[in-house]
Amino acid sequence: MIRVAICSEDEQTRLMLRAMTDRLGDRLGVPCLETKQLASLAALEDHLKAVRSGLVDIVVLHLPNGIPEGTDVADVAAELGEDRLVIVSPNRLDAAAAYSLRASFLLDPIDPVYFVRVMRRMFDLVKEKHKKRVVVKSKNGIDSLSYDNILFVETGRNGVVVHLADEQTVALRSSLQALFDGIKSDPRFVKAGSSFVLNLDNVRSFGAGSVIFSGGEAIIIPVRSRRPIRDAFDAYQTIVLDEGAFLSNSSK
Repeated sequence: MIRVAICSEDEQTRLMLRAMTDRLGDRLGVPCLETKQLASLAALEDHLKAVRSGLVDIVVLHLPNGIPEGTDVADVAAELGEDRLVIVSPNRLDAAAAYSLRASFLLDPIDPVYFVRVMRRMFDLVKEKHKKRVVVKSKNGIDSLSYDNILFVETGRNGVVVHLADEQTVALRSSLQALFDGIKSDPRFVKAGSSFVLNLDNVRSFGAGSVIFSGGEAIIIPVRSRRPIRDAFDAYQTIVLDEGAFLSNSSK
């Protein structure tokens, strides 16, 4: 399932974007494609909890007056992560701003051919991300955890505790190293000493000795791990940006 949120203050634009998205979903055979129509940027910000928990995969944001200064579009883009935001604007100069936010850009009025090209690429990326899961045995039985939904893992009293983006936790009878060995092939995961494994995709910012995740949850990082974690984050962002440049060029 791929879930798309469409945000526009103009009802006709929302209906048009929804119809185009639904047709593309039918054409590509995307099962149970859902679209949510949000009336304003404020409504989108209120909806970010659903985005963090994985209830929304892609957001199409229509800005008829261009990207206004002093808005939270950058924060929205940071919450969503790469290749999950499409900005629709009549201002061609917003294309550069969208790229800096790691978002896709569509010129308004929308070219249906380019809309299909952009959304098809995003659908493919979301489907690929959905495949990445780790299967674990918890006290509730067998759980399948999406990589995207993991914020961090910490050492617990009798194993480890996995903290998820929907504010849930899963306790596992496993060592931190054993869990990390199962997911370390994915570059978004990094180990912080013997206490934590972090998902760099869900790191929003750094505080004084702390890491702050999407949704606002924060943890204190051991002193010896702070510089290596920051270096790993900077290196990961470079990888993400390079991949984004490749994808945007290859889609032309």
